[in-house]
Amino acid sequence: MAATFMRLGLIDFMRLGLIDEFRILVHPVVLGQGRPLFEDPDVRMRLRPEGTRSFGNGMVALNYASDPSS
Repeated sequence: MAATFMRLGLIDFMRLGLIDEFRILVHPVVLGQGRPLFEDPDVRMRLRPEGTRSFGNGMVALNYASDPSS
């Protein structure tokens, strides 16, 4: 329930243009089926890659900044 609430809040913040950076952690786990992070096709943001960092356990951190100019 909390994860669903957080995702709904995220979409609202994206619609209002209140997010300027995303930090996404990718874990090397195969789960089969899952739900996409951004389900609403009406919300679009242009993102600019800012950097990556890999960790010894296989996790990768992806940093993106919003790029309203492109």
